[in-house]
Amino acid sequence: MLKIKVNDYIRTKKGSIAKICAYQDLKTYDENNIGVTFHSFDTDKGTIADIEVLKHSSNIIDLIEEGDIIVLKDGRKYEVLKMSWSKLKGRHIHIINPLRLEGGKDIFIDDIKSIVTKEMFKSVEYRMETN
Repeated sequence: MLKIKVNDYIRTKKGSIAKICAYQDLKTYDENNIGVTFHSFDTDKGTIADIEVLKHSSNIIDLIEEGDIIVLKDGRKYEVLKMSWSKLKGRHIHIINPLRLEGGKDIFIDDIKSIVTKEMFKSVEYRMETN
């Protein structure tokens, strides 16, 4: 894992996205005096251990994945269809409107108000019984 710095963003294995506020290196020793270093990150969402980090970046758009839901500053919600990069546009998102009324639209980080990751969305879903 590359060095995670203060003000970087992380995405955890459970789908949380958080901003790093501070970090600590914790060194522990076993009975044979062999040391192991653990990293703990203080974030705007609480403390997160390094083993929970799936990926990190200084640019939050790098943590958005296909299937995540983004809420734009105007309140509209979209599912992320695809992440792209081009020389002209840089890193951007292709979205699908949940009602499929429009598509093929490009979204940039400045357009986004909030993100609900697909893992977080799944964790709060209620499944209907099927007979």
